[in-house]
Amino acid sequence: MSGYEIVTASVIHTTTGADTLGPFTATCPVGKMVVGGGGSAVPPPATILIPVFSTVPVGGGTGWSVEFLNFFSAIGLDVEITVYAICVVP
Repeated sequence: MSGYEIVTASVIHTTTGADTLGPFTATCPVGKMVVGGGGSAVPPPATILIPVFSTVPVGGGTGWSVEFLNFFSAIGLDVEITVYAICVVP
């Protein structure tokens, strides 16, 4: 595989209660396709756990999409979401 590149997309998401967060997507540059990916969610305080609910390639292999679960009823927490797409030249 050539043209290996890790693309990241980050956003600050404010929680609205116990629900699903996302989907959030990182997109490969034109001419590259995704071969893997993942994501992270860092809430304050760091002791609150927000697990990954779904991590899948975007249709057509153009990027990677991640959804998270917010098990807590906390409203107004700013969660830093980062999605990673591993992209290569096909």
